[in-house]
Amino acid sequence: MNRALKLFFLSILIFLTVALIIFLFAFEKNFKDNIKNGANYTNFGQNIILPANQSAENSSSSISINNHKFYVEVETTPEKQALGLSNRTSMPQNDGMLFIFTEPGLYPFWMNKMLFALDFVWIKGNEVVDITENVPPPLNGNPVITIDPKSEVDKVLEINAGQIKKNGIKIGQKIIFNIN
Repeated sequence: MNRALKLFFLSILIFLTVALIIFLFAFEKNFKDNIKNGANYTNFGQNIILPANQSAENSSSSISINNHKFYVEVETTPEKQALGLSNRTSMPQNDGMLFIFTEPGLYPFWMNKMLFALDFVWIKGNEVVDITENVPPPLNGNPVITIDPKSEVDKVLEINAGQIKKNGIKIGQKIIFNIN
């Protein structure tokens, strides 16, 4: 009987191991497919709020528009671009996030899980081609807002709401990039 009991537990252990391997394989494939399609897995269904980042001023990357320097975090991968500034409580006033794309296109942006308002500077080459000001976060159950440029862009700068007006940023202005 002792041998039969050992075989019973061994067969259960093997069954659970095989089931776990199948589950992990299916979850990994689904996870990778969703990341490729722009899914955002930053908080796995929980309502986690990340603290404000340290200033990007210590970053070696910056851009200058209309004689104003913004220290930027540069995002070039689809996964990090989908995340953007989501779940952050704030951003220092002279900071921004610069999204760089491999080719010009009409890239929509969303305010998914954003906790503060943003200005968007739409860029093609080294020129401002469009601006979108004071886009609010989706607070109190409001729907997530999607923003689109009016023309093709290859870069997008997200900065704190009010910075476009405060710094006199206008369509047609040239941008100086110092990206490392």
